[in-house]
Amino acid sequence: MQEDKPPVRFAILSAQRCGSHLVAGLLEARGCRCKVEIVKRHGSAQELYDEALAVEPGTKPPVGLGFILHRCQAWGDSPGAGLWPIIREDSGLRIILLHRANQLARYASHQLARRSGNWHQRRTRGTLTVSPLALAKDVANYWRQYAAALEMVAGRRVFKLEYGSVCEAGQRRQAAMRELFDFLGLSYSHVEPTTIKQELRPLFNVVENYTDLQDAGLVFPGK
Repeated sequence: MQEDKPPVRFAILSAQRCGSHLVAGLLEARGCRCKVEIVKRHGSAQELYDEALAVEPGTKPPVGLGFILHRCQAWGDSPGAGLWPIIREDSGLRIILLHRANQLARYASHQLARRSGNWHQRRTRGTLTVSPLALAKDVANYWRQYAAALEMVAGRRVFKLEYGSVCEAGQRRQAAMRELFDFLGLSYSHVEPTTIKQELRPLFNVVENYTDLQDAGLVFPGK
């Protein structure tokens, strides 16, 4: 039986507001355990890593063990920087690399959450005006970190997952999860998240200068 095997180990590498908690929830619905935002705990990089991928004493091993690492938390002097060498050297770790095509939606969601101070609300509130320069710089930084993450795991098996493929219920989500389960070596099972942080308003009702950004080529397709 597949579930009699040792738990598959995985890392979700993501940027903020790209669906990392959603994907973790979907994997947990399949019987995995995913430590959320590993660097918010205390200890050395190796201790954090070992804790995230350890089976808790006295419990039945889950089918998978993993953690979320936000890419912005893993550079320079940031807390997660020491995790990269460990991730790179662990050949048995499966890498799930999340990205989001609609960079304006990601940026707007991030700014509204920062303004409210509530990073876990299911629905964002309010509107905002987006600086074209600030958005362009943020998008450029996003893709630099994405490219750097790919370089860090070069030569490894990496599953690239786009936010839009899992944010809405239906066949598209299940098709993406079928591919993800196959990548992790798990049999397919229909899963749904218990909660999802998603902006339901049209983006032009959230971003006050949406038309100006569209004229500047800073409106992106997707969710």
